[in-house]
Amino acid sequence: MPDAQRQAIKLTNLIVSIENPRFEMVTNQRDAIQLMVDDQPEKLIKLAKDILDAGLNPGDPIYVTPNKEDKKRFTVLEGNRRVSILKILNSPDIVDAKSVSFLKKLKPHVENFAKKPISNIDCLVFENPADADKWIELKHTGENGGVGTVAWDTTQQARFSKKIKGHNPIALQAIEFLQRSNFTDHKLKEDLSNLTYTNVERLLTDPDVRDVLGIKYTNKILSSDLQEPELVKGLSKIASDFLYKDYTVNAIRTKNDRKNYIEGFQKTELPDKTNKSKSPWQLISSTLKIDDKTAPINTPKSIRSLPPTSDRKYLIPKNCIIKITDQRVNTIYHELKDLNVADFVNSTAVIFRVFIELSIDAFIASKQGAIKGVKKLTPLKEKIEKVADYLEARNLLTDHELKGIRVSINDAHDILAIDTFNAYVHNRHYSPNEQHLKRSWDVIQVFIEKIWELV
Repeated sequence: MPDAQRQAIKLTNLIVSIENPRFEMVTNQRDAIQLMVDDQPEKLIKLAKDILDAGLNPGDPIYVTPNKEDKKRFTVLEGNRRVSILKILNSPDIVDAKSVSFLKKLKPHVENFAKKPISNIDCLVFENPADADKWIELKHTGENGGVGTVAWDTTQQARFSKKIKGHNPIALQAIEFLQRSNFTDHKLKEDLSNLTYTNVERLLTDPDVRDVLGIKYTNKILSSDLQEPELVKGLSKIASDFLYKDYTVNAIRTKNDRKNYIEGFQKTELPDKTNKSKSPWQLISSTLKIDDKTAPINTPKSIRSLPPTSDRKYLIPKNCIIKITDQRVNTIYHELKDLNVADFVNSTAVIFRVFIELSIDAFIASKQGAIKGVKKLTPLKEKIEKVADYLEARNLLTDHELKGIRVSINDAHDILAIDTFNAYVHNRHYSPNEQHLKRSWDVIQVFIEKIWELV
């Protein structure tokens, strides 16, 4: 058993090691401290703030051994970073004046340290420094087959965060929901512990991604108004991609990356937004309703539903995902998803009309003559009627699902009516209406989704 005693030692009696394994050997303590500053200035600033805020970790004392030349002083074996930053806070002039940026950032911490200095340091004194080697090695060389500290994976870290912060981190709520759900694939359930938590977090903190998945985030709780199997679809797709495919954080790093990623989902991998639950519910418990009287006090009693579609900024809702194979039409589709209709109402109207025409033409061309009586100069209204009849005859869409597009083409004031479109382009006294454009999209969305699904 190593001979080691716990002891409080004055900061001024601690000597930073000149043989720190982090660096090459130096000649004196001051050089050792400066080398630390040069190597990791930002980390030392954060360490200083953490020590001032929370103090030194009582479960991780500084390892020291009596100095051979001065028995009143002690050489640090483990904890050189902590001792270095404390010495700097106590006497910032030990740092080279050339470290301007570091000293500037450290200044407020030096002032706080002066108000409440830390003079005595909790240390573990090893008479024989070799006795400390085993414990230092275990601390810094990983798990060592289970003998050392076994690191927590990101999900385990999140569970601890839940414990100390009182709420589930957003990604953990989704992962635990998949683990509980009877609709999650059994193999996927078994492998969820290997899922990189931070990738799920990056996706679910994006409101546009949540919108596509049918998930809301209110008061730090994930919830939905869709039936449970619908939620499992999109979340399972994400889990599978990052567990079994070559997806990394680079696939979802930026907002645009995440948009491209989520738009790559197949229709069967996305929730059917028509399958509503009887009432909104929280993912932290698939049976706990938002308005359940047994819910915790800090649980919201109700959750706001999505605003009416006409209240959105864009013509095409963010949760509408259409895979368009024609490059130009796909570009126009994305422009319509990004244009603020209120700011660009005229541009939106014209581009909207072009998008519809090109979509119909692409569908007709893909059927290679199967849609009879359609020529290049056939009016758009007739083309749409032919396409609608084609879809209904083959049970690809029902009469009810086609009602929106059929009403639109027979409404003289709709954007699909040629007179209305011509007025937008040629009549300076006739302007498109923002809400009208949005409603026009809403009634034909199912039709447009279907034709691009079949192209």
